Amino acid sequence: MSTHFQNSDHSRVCKILLLQHGSTITKQRDDNLKHDLKNSHTDDLPHPFAITVFEDHLFWTDWQTKSIHRANKFTGRNATTLHTKLHFPMDLIVVHPLRQPYEWSSFLIFTRRSDVRWLCLDCDDDADVVFPFRNISSAGALDFDSDTDTIYWSDITNDTISRSHINGSNQQIVIQNTLESPDGLAIDWITGKLYWTDSGTHRIEVAKLNGDMRAILIWENLGKPRDIVVDPTTGFMYWTDWGDYPKIERSGMDGSHRTVVIDRNITWPNCLAIDQQRQKLYWTDAKTRTIEMSDYDGRNRQVIQKWENET
Repeated sequence: MSTHFQNSDHSRVCKILLLQHGSTITKQRDDNLKHDLKNSHTDDLPHPFAITVFEDHLFWTDWQTKSIHRANKFTGRNATTLHTKLHFPMDLIVVHPLRQPYEWSSFLIFTRRSDVRWLCLDCDDDADVVFPFRNISSAGALDFDSDTDTIYWSDITNDTISRSHINGSNQQIVIQNTLESPDGLAIDWITGKLYWTDSGTHRIEVAKLNGDMRAILIWENLGKPRDIVVDPTTGFMYWTDWGDYPKIERSGMDGSHRTVVIDRNITWPNCLAIDQQRQKLYWTDAKTRTIEMSDYDGRNRQVIQKWENET
């Protein structure tokens, strides 16, 4: 995961295999996720998972604290907890409708195993509401199409990518063949295309939003591709890889001009988010317990949040 609105920052969530990206945690053949679960209980330290950026804030889910947190995206300061008591919260995105006449101006969408929920960011309480979606087993990656008010999500148990209007109507499966572990999901809001990673097939694929014209973009030298984000204004897509050679890569949105962005001091890169206006890339690393930021090309890298063992 990406949330895209004209005249505003664009965000994406990591989708976190849920993601919202956390419902996929029961799938036995998902080695990546089993690795997450095994290590998320080794101590009481935070386990940052999905991440998204909106305006001046950074939002992330955490498996250890079972919460959704927010901090300043420039400095990491003023960290606050928005919502607690969530069982493996996965992916998340922020929706700030500039044209739709919603009752609230902005809200957070996140996944939690068997459902997709939304949380108002402008309300006094932190109550969440379940979207009326059906037949969700292990919701994973997540993204939102603001033109049609449609939510897209992957299900790692059912091996599908589905979509539905936010009111629960027109729910349908758009991708269901030859999927194994669709971990990451991103919408190109300009051309109307859907991108996803699959750590089981070791592929990055693309299709129209209705599932037509499906094509494989990247298939060589992919270990375990996890999250994916796209920036169609610059023509690049970015993804994390949890394989034997952990890294963050990017390429043109047609798969061309592939290059490594980050490959040092990175171990378990989970989710990605982009700040399109500043051309910044954010990511979480569950092993180093950090949230980091760099330019789109990997330069000017800096740690935004870091949690260490207490001595």
